[in-house]
Amino acid sequence: MFASPASWEKILSAEPLERHPSVNQAYEKHRDAYLARKKTAEAVIFEDVFGLDEKQARQCSENGCELGYRLTINRFPYWLEDGIAHLLLFSSQSVWDEAVLKQKSEELLRQHLPDNTQYRGIEWSIRINPPWKRTVKGLGHAHIFIRDTEGTANLTQWVDQLKQRRNSSINK
Repeated sequence: MFASPASWEKILSAEPLERHPSVNQAYEKHRDAYLARKKTAEAVIFEDVFGLDEKQARQCSENGCELGYRLTINRFPYWLEDGIAHLLLFSSQSVWDEAVLKQKSEELLRQHLPDNTQYRGIEWSIRINPPWKRTVKGLGHAHIFIRDTEGTANLTQWVDQLKQRRNSSINK
């Protein structure tokens, strides 16, 4: 058990990251609830992130479907120092190619954080968990950690806007 939130340096070091005990407890409760309803983690992602209804989500998780990539806020983030946001990029496929997931993550970030003075100072780090640490094994996904290094970008406002949109997508 970790005694403190992860710093930016720890994120960059590729050391293991963990959830705060209270977030981990909420995650386990969420997981137990969908498992009790005979749902898979993949079906829940298809519903919550890709916006499919229960029947469509079940079909996609069983047979696959091509819905592209979605950027979303991690509802159960790792325990991070203040000022660091934890996003996720999900693929609708079981694609675990690190280069592809990182490229798609960067495309969506650049699409939503245009290269202008308002967002100068924003930096991010993208991680793909090793197979043994993946809780959603059937859908490729990346963990994206983002922060404002100059205090000039309103990262909190941007993250709130992303939450309101629920997710953001590219269909490539």
